[in-house]
Amino acid sequence: MRYKSSAVLLVSGLVFTAFANSFEPEPEPEPEPYAECWRNYEGEKRQCGDLFNDPGEIWTDALAYRACLAGAEENLAACTNGLGEDRYSDAWSRFITRLKNCVTENAGDEAGRESCVAMALLLYQTEINDLLFPDGDGDDCLPSVGDIALANPMYALRSAAVQLGSADGKYPVAVNTTLTFSAGINASPGAPYDVGQVPCVKSAIAIAVYTTKSGPEVVVFDADTDTADGVSFDLHLIGDDLVDTNDITLISVFYDERAVPLFSEIGALEIQDSPISGDWNRDEVLNTQDVIDFLDSYNAQTKRADVTNDGVVDSADAVEFTEDYTE
Repeated sequence: MRYKSSAVLLVSGLVFTAFANSFEPEPEPEPEPYAECWRNYEGEKRQCGDLFNDPGEIWTDALAYRACLAGAEENLAACTNGLGEDRYSDAWSRFITRLKNCVTENAGDEAGRESCVAMALLLYQTEINDLLFPDGDGDDCLPSVGDIALANPMYALRSAAVQLGSADGKYPVAVNTTLTFSAGINASPGAPYDVGQVPCVKSAIAIAVYTTKSGPEVVVFDADTDTADGVSFDLHLIGDDLVDTNDITLISVFYDERAVPLFSEIGALEIQDSPISGDWNRDEVLNTQDVIDFLDSYNAQTKRADVTNDGVVDSADAVEFTEDYTE
């Protein structure tokens, strides 16, 4: 990570001389409340600048920069909202770990994945609720969300995918593009809702889960701190991050004003192949980097490296890739 900083040293013309024993020792400063929360915010803010506000980088994007800053602000608000740094962070870390397991252990099982995400959210919700209401009173917002399930489909994204001919509801995307999608609205007959009309819902975050050669990656990529006027997220599909996967699971989490998670939505993306045969990293340039990237995926036994779709990653997949590359 690159950090940009500058410092100016000002030296006054005044010279003070004094003996150390001429002054009473100053009292130790009291610990600053939520100092760790502020340090985390400053670090996230710098990262936002490095990712989206550098004119020399391809991903410079004013809208994405503001969205990233909003996410940093949301995290600060949650950290300082009476939860304490360590306890909130521990609950969040456990939630992220469970999301990884939900996606990786339920590949191809949509119902199982949704059930798993719902239960991961339930445990996360319970932990945060218990931290905020140790006397057992509970958050008034939890029953107020009515019939909204803990885990719901991303209705707009899934509907758009079906309209494009994707029967499994995975919306097709290309790498090195930006996807903007709506969330927080469900028009299905069973239990329709619009978070803009649910008073308790105040903010939302968007999470992407995908495979890398090092294992599953969970990334919070956007946030909306005012859901009253609708919810929209931007996902930058950076090709270098997605070499080892063919799909991405999206999870949005909706919070009340106390940062208690109320419910979630789940969507899926399918990454389109490059139009160039053998272009493994999908940058539309066929070169030796494609061979290097394929070998990395192959050695890591990623699901994408199963080119023959026979359920195993073996020499037959290497042969198939070689034939595609040399066409």
